Amino acid sequence: MTGARAVDIALCQYIRPMKNRKSPAGPPHFDLSLDVECSFGSRAASSACGELFLNRYDAADILDLLEDAGLTAHLRGKGFSGVAVDIDRDDAGIHHLRMYGDYIDRKNLLVTIRISEAPYTLDRAALTGVRGTVPLQLFVLEWLQSGNPREQFGEHDIPLPGQMIPGLGAVPYLMELLRRFGVMERRDGIMDTPAHLHGAIMYSRRFLFVDPVHEGILQALKRDLGSYGICDMSWAMATGAIIETNSEQQQKFNPSPQIYPLSPASGKYFFSWRYRRRVRDIMKRKKFILNEQEMIRKRNELLRKRQQ
Repeated sequence: MTGARAVDIALCQYIRPMKNRKSPAGPPHFDLSLDVECSFGSRAASSACGELFLNRYDAADILDLLEDAGLTAHLRGKGFSGVAVDIDRDDAGIHHLRMYGDYIDRKNLLVTIRISEAPYTLDRAALTGVRGTVPLQLFVLEWLQSGNPREQFGEHDIPLPGQMIPGLGAVPYLMELLRRFGVMERRDGIMDTPAHLHGAIMYSRRFLFVDPVHEGILQALKRDLGSYGICDMSWAMATGAIIETNSEQQQKFNPSPQIYPLSPASGKYFFSWRYRRRVRDIMKRKKFILNEQEMIRKRNELLRKRQQ
């Protein structure tokens, strides 16, 4: 048996273990019929397919994946005895997955994920000395939010920009969950456009900016300012307290796409020597400093206004 054939069989068996996983007559039974139907446009719009995340995974499948990815055990460590999930798809075709602590109730909401599917074309002109495009099929991470509704910020706790409740510490497990979705559905990658610097930093363990210039700036920021920590770095960016020393200008955060490459097609772009060289060139040109006093002053003003 060839390696490719073995991978195909393994994926097929992992993708859809149906509810009757333990058949009394023998080994687990895998029924792909509804998956095939939900892959077609007209059928995918039906209410039955709307109950399947990404037109394939029911609630039991999602719970199995959460267990395998380590998220369920992590949440137990946070004091939650179990996880409940809610699946939906809106009229725009965006898939919604909500995770709750213990049981489904708004006050128990832990994680919200919204994913769409879209083609995307990488323009290799961003890489000096090369032409052409790279067509990709991606999952687009429209929204990801997580937090612990049972905790509150203390008097001296400082939230991240835009953060309303304390986090769950679940980002590594959610990244693994997204990776599994992408691999099992044979997507070339997962795209996200972070709204804040802290999002770009947290995702940068697996995601890379499509534009190598933006990737070079992010890596230079981490190199020069990493000792301040992710919270201060993000607040400094949000308050205009990061200065690029060569230009003596404030460094602004411009949201742009990051991709988690999952296939040879996407990897050929992001792991090419041209992409890496462009990132290194930008890192050499950029040097950043952080005006800590200015950041703290403006951050305190913004947090006071939020409490009013």
